[in-house]
Amino acid sequence: MRQLLFAFSFAALLVTASAHEITLKSLKIVHPWVYETEEQQAALHAMIRNTGDAPERLLWATTTIADGAFILDAHGKETTGVPIPARGEVSLRSGGPQIILRGLKKPLRAYDSFDLVLVFRDAGNITIDVLVEQADARNKQRTGG
Repeated sequence: MRQLLFAFSFAALLVTASAHEITLKSLKIVHPWVYETEEQQAALHAMIRNTGDAPERLLWATTTIADGAFILDAHGKETTGVPIPARGEVSLRSGGPQIILRGLKKPLRAYDSFDLVLVFRDAGNITIDVLVEQADARNKQRTGG
């Protein structure tokens, strides 16, 4: 019975961990994360879904763990925001729009987390919990492992 209870609890924990999603009005920010780093900057990865009938715009971001959070377009140029189409989604990632945290005040360690505030034109501000993932996960993704 104890083993069954443990297995059920562990499965519930996995479902909760994989459902790392924050909602603000018609927006859903899905699994915001960065890789662990020893360097002075990190790139935020996340999916922003707009379930509403009106377009939205991510205007800026801020966090206390870095000197600045900069929004870059798909070409790596600083921009004034990221449009999120009505009933659409935007993936914040390398090769697309992204948020770069520069001037990190300490190294980011795997399994830690930190707060980041996202500011949207219409929906307003939301504080999200950003997870720090292992850097070797990056190598597994590249090699297909």
